[in-house]
Amino acid sequence: MRLPLINLPLADPPAGVEYPFTLDQRRPDGQADSSVVSRCLIGIVVGVVAFAILVPASASGMGLAAGMLAGAADLEAFQQQVVDMSTPLGMVIRHLSLGLLILIAFGLYVGLHRRRGRWLNSVQPGFRWRFWLLAFGISLPGLFIVMWATSGFTLAAPNPEPDWASFLVAIVLTAPIQAAAEEFFFRGYLLAAITPATSNKWVGVVFAAAFFAFFHGSQNWPLLADRFAFGILAGALVILTGGLEAAIAAHVANNLIAFSYATLTTSVSAAAATSEITWGAAVLDVVGYAAVAALLYLLGRKLKVATTTP
Repeated sequence: MRLPLINLPLADPPAGVEYPFTLDQRRPDGQADSSVVSRCLIGIVVGVVAFAILVPASASGMGLAAGMLAGAADLEAFQQQVVDMSTPLGMVIRHLSLGLLILIAFGLYVGLHRRRGRWLNSVQPGFRWRFWLLAFGISLPGLFIVMWATSGFTLAAPNPEPDWASFLVAIVLTAPIQAAAEEFFFRGYLLAAITPATSNKWVGVVFAAAFFAFFHGSQNWPLLADRFAFGILAGALVILTGGLEAAIAAHVANNLIAFSYATLTTSVSAAAATSEITWGAAVLDVVGYAAVAALLYLLGRKLKVATTTP
């Protein structure tokens, strides 16, 4: 027996709509199509459950396989290194497991909603690499200044991890995958799925940012607010620039800086386990993020990137 949904042809989104509405479909009276809303609600639930189950299961499975191949005497301790990211291999496995979010996002976008996957990148459609490269070039120094400001314009003395060179290679190779995966899932699929269900793109931004903040685990209120604000700014960039490129650029730059700095001064595991910051640090972070986001928005205006579907 063939499933009717699988038999539906892949389609393009409506013409002249902003990025969060690429899954939307309106009836002649202007109301959202109920079948579209139903699929969006199903997709949100499936996506969140898949995140909660498949990502940790993947990390655990890859950790177990790597431990067995390495002949580790204590497989449980070896897998804990993945959870803590206390070794370069542990970081690689953790980041690659989060990379599953890209497959989950595209799988739902194409398989459940029958949209061509290129529209998950931007309204152009496709990934606008020139815009991303220029946005990354702005984000990297900009967010380094933000980190410097939150540390009181002082940098810790070098105290690198024992295996710091391997950590830096792992960071450069896999931190971009982790950052891009989170953007494709939270600011890509979830934002596009929540918006038709609520008929309001900014409600979609808020809910996607809330999911993003809470999925980071145990954290105090300032850190939760900091991550929520980052999600709001990233979501706003997606709407104002018509795609994920600027948000991915900022997220990749942020993670490269944070993990590299931790490798050279304290440890990656300590940075990954951070669960508390002060309100002062949170405010400085958000102000800095907002300044970088404003520069990326102006870059998009300068390049005249598309903000609605053709």
